[in-house]
Amino acid sequence: MKMNYTNTAPDAELIAAVSGSATTLNVDTVTGFPAVPFYVIVNPDVSEEEVVRVTAVSGTILTVERGINDQGVASGSGNSHAIGTRVLHGAVASDFNNLATVFDALADPSQPGAVQPPMVKPSGGLVWGDLL
Repeated sequence: MKMNYTNTAPDAELIAAVSGSATTLNVDTVTGFPAVPFYVIVNPDVSEEEVVRVTAVSGTILTVERGINDQGVASGSGNSHAIGTRVLHGAVASDFNNLATVFDALADPSQPGAVQPPMVKPSGGLVWGDLL
């Protein structure tokens, strides 16, 4: 699934508490968030941190899939979060894991359409080979 990103999304805060099974987050701002789908991290940098996938935005209410794991799969449940909890848009582990999977497949010579990854020339710079 292609996710969307932006460099202009400010940190938001929850303006209503959420239970571990809630499917919506009510935040103080959505200004700067990208078009759906995108990820937000709720309560980042603490043990209750949770990655959620935003699937719809209506006003300042985000409809979300909860408990996203490192492969981008939603468990359907998450942590409870209090009013004032920080909500941050960002890239998450599943983004990089998915990218690594694509690169692995592209570099696998047994796969149709495989390409070789760029190589560094002894004199410096990159040789892009089949990527050009």
